[in-house]
Amino acid sequence: MATGSATATESQRAQPCAQSPASPPPRPTPDSAEKLVAPIGWQAPLLDLLAATARRAWLLFLCLFAGIGFGLYKFSTTKPFYVSSAVALLLPREKPTLDVSVNTSSIETGMDSAKRESSGPLMLPPNTDLYTTILQSRPVLHAVATKFAAELSNDEYVAPSNHGDDSVRRLRRMLKIHGTDEGMITIEVTANNRELAAAMANEFVVEMERASKTIERQLILQQSGFLTKTEHQVTSELAADEEELGEFYARHGVIDMATQASDILRMQREQKQSMFVLEQEIMTRLGSFTEEDDGVRVMRQRLKAHRDRIEQLNNSYLNVTSKEDFGKVRLEYDSLRERVRYKRDLLATIATQRAVFQIRAQQPAGSVAVLKTASPATRPAGPSRKLTLGLPGLIGLLTALVLICVLEQWSRSARNPYIVCRMGELRSGFMVRWMHTWLRMLTWPLRLLLWRR
Repeated sequence: MATGSATATESQRAQPCAQSPASPPPRPTPDSAEKLVAPIGWQAPLLDLLAATARRAWLLFLCLFAGIGFGLYKFSTTKPFYVSSAVALLLPREKPTLDVSVNTSSIETGMDSAKRESSGPLMLPPNTDLYTTILQSRPVLHAVATKFAAELSNDEYVAPSNHGDDSVRRLRRMLKIHGTDEGMITIEVTANNRELAAAMANEFVVEMERASKTIERQLILQQSGFLTKTEHQVTSELAADEEELGEFYARHGVIDMATQASDILRMQREQKQSMFVLEQEIMTRLGSFTEEDDGVRVMRQRLKAHRDRIEQLNNSYLNVTSKEDFGKVRLEYDSLRERVRYKRDLLATIATQRAVFQIRAQQPAGSVAVLKTASPATRPAGPSRKLTLGLPGLIGLLTALVLICVLEQWSRSARNPYIVCRMGELRSGFMVRWMHTWLRMLTWPLRLLLWRR
C-alpha cells in the first residue's frame, strides 16, 4: 500500500510538468473580452511598469536613497582638487640660412633686388606636437618629479586616483597639455594643493623654454659646423687660384696691367714724337747736304731705331708675340683676378656668418613666449557636487527599475505550475549536489588515511 501510494504521488507531481507545456492557455470568452480590453501599442508595457513601480515603491525609494547616500559619502570624503594653467606661445622659427649674400662688386639688376626684398626670411611654422611630446617624455617628467619629490610622495597633495603609482606616472596623470595650430600651448596641472599645482605648471613652462633654447642651440651649431667645412673648402680653392694668378704674373711679367699698358702707350707716343723731330732735322739738313752725308746717315739710323722700337712695342706686349694673343691674355688675367676677388669676399662673408652663429649659440633666444604664468587657484575645480550626487542617484533609480521589472516577471512566472515544478527540481538537485560536496570535503582526511594504508 505504501509503495502504491508513493507511485501515485510521484505520477501526480510529474503530471503538471508533462501537461503544462502542451496545454494551450485558455482563450478569453466574448464576455470577458468585453469587460477587459488590453491597450494596444506602447501603453500596455508602460502601464505595467507604472503599476509594478507603484506596488514596490519602497524598493524604488530604497535604491534611490542608497545611491544618494553613497554620493554624499563620496562627496564628503573626497578632497577638493585645484587646477592651475600656464599659457605659452610658440614663435615661428627661422629656417637655417645656409645661403649667404656675397658682395662681389658685380652689377645687380633691379629684378634680382626686388625678388630678394620681397621674399624675406624663410620661417618655419610652430610645432606644438613636438613640445607636447617633449614635455610628456620620461626624462622631462623625471626631472620635474625629482624637484617635487617630497610633494609627490605625500598622498595629501595628490588625487586619490593616483595613489600607489610612482612619481613619474603620477605626474603624467596630473599633467594635461592642449595645443592649437596657431602655436598656443596651455599646460594644466591638477593637484590637491593649489600652490603645488601652480609651481608645477610654471616648472613645465621653464622646461619648455629650456627645450626650445636647446633645439635652437643645436640648429645653430649645425649651421656653424656647415659653414666651418665650407670655409675650409673655400680657403683651399682660394689658395689654388692665388697660386695660379702668381704663375700668370711670373709668366707674363705682370705687376699692374693697367699701369703697364699706360706706360707702353706713353713710350709709343714718345717714340713717335722723337721720330717727328728727327724727320724735321733730316729735312733741314738735306737742304744743305746730300744723302751721303754722315750726319744724314746717322739721323736715318736713329729714325729706323725708333720705328723698330714702335714695332716691337706693338708686337711684344707683356711677353706676347702678337696683337691677337693679347686679347686672350687680357681675358685670362681678368678671369683670374675676378675669381680670386670673389673667393676672398666669399671667405670673409662665411667667416663673419660663422662668428655670428657662434655668438648666437652661446646665448640662444628660444622660440617660446610666456603669455600667462600659473597662479594658485582661488576656487577648487572639483569634485563636482552635481556629478557626485546625481550620478549615484541615477544609478540607484535605474537599479530599482531593473529590480522591479525582474521581481514582477518572477512573480508572474512563479504562478505557472510547470515553472514551479522545474524550480523544485533545481532546488532539490542543488541541495543534493551541495550535500555531496560537503560530505566529500569533510571525509577527505579519512579517505586519505585509508589510501595511505
